[in-house]
Amino acid sequence: MRYVVMFFLCFSFVEAMAQASSTDNLIIAFNDLRTEDNLINQEIYFNNFPKTFNGFVGIFGEVNFQPSPLSNRSDIYVPQFFALHDIPLAKRMTAWVDLSIGGKWQKGAVEHFQYILERQVMTNLTLAYGVLRSKSLKEIESFYFFMFHNRHNEYNELPAEFDFYKESDQEYYSRVKSGFERAIADSANIYKDEMLLNKLILCELGASLDSTIKKVESYYLTRKSTLSEEMPGYNAKNKAVDAHANSMSYVIRLTPLMGEEYLKPYRKILTDIKDFLSIHLVAGDSFTIYSKWIDEHVEKMQRIRTELCSY
Repeated sequence: MRYVVMFFLCFSFVEAMAQASSTDNLIIAFNDLRTEDNLINQEIYFNNFPKTFNGFVGIFGEVNFQPSPLSNRSDIYVPQFFALHDIPLAKRMTAWVDLSIGGKWQKGAVEHFQYILERQVMTNLTLAYGVLRSKSLKEIESFYFFMFHNRHNEYNELPAEFDFYKESDQEYYSRVKSGFERAIADSANIYKDEMLLNKLILCELGASLDSTIKKVESYYLTRKSTLSEEMPGYNAKNKAVDAHANSMSYVIRLTPLMGEEYLKPYRKILTDIKDFLSIHLVAGDSFTIYSKWIDEHVEKMQRIRTELCSY
């Protein structure tokens, strides 16, 4: 038994070291590509990007409720993977497909990957078909399960673009349809659980939108000096507005649970904050007025939450 434990610990250590090395190599490749965008650096980044879904989650997602090493950078690493335009599209599509097989929805990096993947596949449906037709039927179904997983708010039925395959390749179409239907059915369960969790967060735990908005200010103040260096052309103002957008999407997701009339005040306050951010959040601004203004709106949000959760 002792040898089994020792073997497991050694294996876990080797696996952790390998992942750390992969992450380090990816960071180096990303920085080199940002310094000089050419075919060689694109290929290095492409080759160092995770090849499987589990590998992707291990670097960008969440494992056992813990964030992976680059989870907070996925918003720039993931789009870059789809923007390697000097590499043939067929080769990139194959990598996107391989990574997606066996995948399922997860908030954050996975969700971001799904969003870009869907646009690429729907724009290049014939190419995606050619890549997927070399896979097993089980893998085809798995790919479309992943692509449509937790997208029930956007799709009531399989997109009409796939109707062509009803006649031309019924076997392929049946797997696409099966993957889609399983994804939508499972998405409803995810959505129900997420709404219950949102209700718990909003009304029971107190970690409400007001704290999220407050973090916009903190994030901007602590990162404004480094953001311009890390992401040329993408300044802290954009990042702050993105943080606001996440809060707005939170309100939108809560609407079916709490009702439009209840959440309307939140929407109004968040809209005000977005307008304020877009005007005043520029490097060098004084934050005295801004901080006071944010505090006033946080107080309003706290009162609204108290009213929403008083039942």
